[in-house]
Amino acid sequence: MQHIIIGIPLPDFVKKSLYLQCCGLSNAHWIEAEQFHLTLIDAGKRSGTEVLDIINVLQEVALPPFAIDLEGIASFSSGHGFQVIAAMAAISPPLNKLKGLIYSQFRNEKIPIETKTFQPHVALGILNPGNTTKTSLYLFENQAKPLGTFEASSFALIETRSSTKHTLCEILAEFPLC
Repeated sequence: MQHIIIGIPLPDFVKKSLYLQCCGLSNAHWIEAEQFHLTLIDAGKRSGTEVLDIINVLQEVALPPFAIDLEGIASFSSGHGFQVIAAMAAISPPLNKLKGLIYSQFRNEKIPIETKTFQPHVALGILNPGNTTKTSLYLFENQAKPLGTFEASSFALIETRSSTKHTLCEILAEFPLC
């Protein structure tokens, strides 16, 4: 079983800019910039056959490219027992439309998917327990910091493998927005 997400690949200039935010917390394990992507939907654990079905379904999603604003840093529980520190994407009509089209395709093809409510984000690191004062100050100082805008020209099916020390992401299929 593979852990699958649907996300948006980031341009290199965005990855470099975000990586500059990955400092100042000794209790954080920072993710390498080449692993950064904007998470839209967590599709959960899937078999190889399910992944192929999802790839076929996602090929039907059509939407023109659109701008995405990254608007600050926050932390949240991963649901897997650790805290994630992330750059948050501004909610926008095109981003919501893309998520809605993807969920609609899953429903139309009767592929089960849990509809989770969370804000699209770029995971920057994992917070380990400790130094909560410094962590709170870091988050307070960066919560509303504009982190840049980029054009989403594609979305992707991504396999993620995470541990407390490493996060590895592999794009399994990429779909152009046009």
